Amino acid sequence: MKVVAGEDDLNAQKDFVEKICELAVVLGIHIHLVHHVRKGQTEDDELSKFSFRGAAAIIDQPDNAIILQRNKKKEREFADGNFNPIKDAQVGDSILRIVKQRFTSWEGVVHLWFDPARMAFCRDAGRRPELAEKKL
Repeated sequence: MKVVAGEDDLNAQKDFVEKICELAVVLGIHIHLVHHVRKGQTEDDELSKFSFRGAAAIIDQPDNAIILQRNKKKEREFADGNFNPIKDAQVGDSILRIVKQRFTSWEGVVHLWFDPARMAFCRDAGRRPELAEKKL
């Protein structure tokens, strides 16, 4: 949306993604491209690799693709006073979906819990970031 002249210029989008993929290989680094998805019918719709907006090359060319999605349904339940600690432990505040990995076969979902005091994602409902536990 901000790296090519026109939002509907699919060839420019393809060319940009191709160039950053080549750059990552040449430099031996990972490059993270933050990209918006198309809107579903509701905020609760599950996103997939078919949710990416724009040129198909945006998802076809990179080696990996992940989607981070807030759990809006859980946020609404919490705001309405329907906090359930058992359900909180089972379902993350956000869902990280690995929707593409070119060199491994694993694709799936990782639940994450958010610690607002530390502005960090955590692996469980205890909301203690791993780095907070380690001495640097």
